[in-house]
Amino acid sequence: MIPIPGTSSQARVRDNIAAATIHLSDDEFHRLNAPTVEASPR
Repeated sequence: MIPIPGTSSQARVRDNIAAATIHLSDDEFHRLNAPTVEASPR
């Protein structure tokens, strides 16, 4: 087993394992990886 940094509870371990089963469409993948608009400087 390889520890995941920031995983301090069994519930988080289950969440991280479940995340590995998520399947995204090509469109979803590209939308999540698209650059975001940066906030204007203050």
